Amino acid sequence: MTRSPSAEVNSRVTIPISVPCAVVGALVAFLVHARRPAMPTASGMTICVVPLDLAAEPALFGAPPAHSSTVGRRYRRAAIGCVAHLVECEPISAPLDSWLFQAGVAYPISAMVRGHGVGAIRVCDFSTGRFVETIRVWDEGRELMFTVAEAPPVLEEWTPYKDVHPPHLKGYFVPESAAFQLVPLAGDGTRLVGTSVYRNHMWPSRYWQLWSEAIVTRVHQRVFEHVKQLAQQDSAGRHFSVVREDK
Repeated sequence: MTRSPSAEVNSRVTIPISVPCAVVGALVAFLVHARRPAMPTASGMTICVVPLDLAAEPALFGAPPAHSSTVGRRYRRAAIGCVAHLVECEPISAPLDSWLFQAGVAYPISAMVRGHGVGAIRVCDFSTGRFVETIRVWDEGRELMFTVAEAPPVLEEWTPYKDVHPPHLKGYFVPESAAFQLVPLAGDGTRLVGTSVYRNHMWPSRYWQLWSEAIVTRVHQRVFEHVKQLAQQDSAGRHFSVVREDK
C-alpha cells in the first residue's frame, strides 16, 4: 500500500522527538538485559539523565542567550541591487525544496516596506503569518538591518481543527533582528551575508539549537535564491551567477 503525502510529512514531523527517545529507550533496554552487577545503577542513571537535564538546565543557566546565525552567498558580479530586493520582494514562486517547510515550518513568501530609510516599517509575510520589523540601518546598495517587533508562530501544526492556537508555539523561538550586507570581493565579485539573531527557549538547548540553525539557514537560502533570480532579471541577460554557497 502506498502512503499518502500527508502521512509521509506527518512521520517526518515526529523525527526531532521520536529519534532521541528511541535511542534512549534502546540504551536502557540494553542495560537492563546486560545482567551486569552495575546494571541497576547504570539503568537508573540513564533513565534519570534526560528529565534531570530538562529540569536543571533552565534553573542553572536562566534565560537562554541570543544566538547568531550567519549565511553567505557569493556572486561572480557586483550585485548592488540585492539589498533593494531584500527590502521589498514580490511573492516567492519557487517550490518548497526542504522537508522542513513541507512539514509546516514557517517559510518566507514576500516583503514590503512602509516608508523609507531608518525607522521605516518592513512587513514580511511568512507561511504562518506576518513579521513586522523596524529598519535600523539602511545603507542603499550596502547594508540593511532591522529589529523584529512582531513575529508569527514558528510552524503550523497538522490538525483537523481550524483556528487552533497552541500555547507551545508561542515564546519558545524568538527572533530579535536580522542584517544583510554586501561585501565586495576581488575580481568584480560580491558576497551577500545574512545574519539572524534569535533566542531559543526550548530545552535541552544544545539539542534544539541544531534544529533552529537548520531552519534559519534554510530560510536564508530560500531568500537568497529568490534575490539571485531578481538580480539576474535586472542584469538584462548579463552573466550573473553563484560560484559558491557557504555558511
